[in-house]
Amino acid sequence: MDAARSIAQGRRIYLGNLLYRTTVEDLEEFLKSYGFSFDKVHISVDPVSGRNPGYCFIEFADRQTANRAIAELEGKELLNRPVKCRPCLPKGEGRRSTRSWGETQESPTFNRWGDWNGAREGEHDEDVDQLAGKSGPYHAMAYYQCARTEDRQLYVGGLPRMLDQPMNEEEIRGIFEGFEVNAVSKRISPGEAVGDGRRNFCFVDFSTREQAAAALRATRGTLYRDAPLKVTWATRRG
Repeated sequence: MDAARSIAQGRRIYLGNLLYRTTVEDLEEFLKSYGFSFDKVHISVDPVSGRNPGYCFIEFADRQTANRAIAELEGKELLNRPVKCRPCLPKGEGRRSTRSWGETQESPTFNRWGDWNGAREGEHDEDVDQLAGKSGPYHAMAYYQCARTEDRQLYVGGLPRMLDQPMNEEEIRGIFEGFEVNAVSKRISPGEAVGDGRRNFCFVDFSTREQAAAALRATRGTLYRDAPLKVTWATRRG
């Protein structure tokens, strides 16, 4: 596995405490601003919300560059937030977890994790309907850029906490059964839960604006698990 090899060679580092809205372009510019070139950024990007999980992994050409990045980038601000840099350790070294920093494990159904090697010409030129199900940040960002301009996304709030993404996908598609759902974002928590914790939300992308409008009408005022859902048009971001 490429990840295991780069970890063993000391070329892969963990970069954390990222804002969820940090883009791969932001990461690339951040690294370049401190004089670092990289082989690739391994990151998860949600194709519906455009969010990352708050961390990523960076691979450099050699161990020396990786060690220098850990020393020099720790605490530096990216979008006014100090980043955390750590080495990625092989399994069984320094952690009790069964998985090491630098390795990712996610259901292949969702295809969010992938490698970013730098901006590419025409990376957002593909048709959005051809991007669903493809893997990695290039396809995820292209899908996000295309879908958000077509006004076919709904915001779904008032959701309980999510155990995992497959369950979230199943629950949301169940709510909108009979409608053409293209993609479901990860469930998002705005912070500490209050009351029964129904502050979580997600975004749902439909095949057309008409499908989204019909789904909105059908779910207006409905209950989910004995609590009211809040379904509205998603606010266009950025």
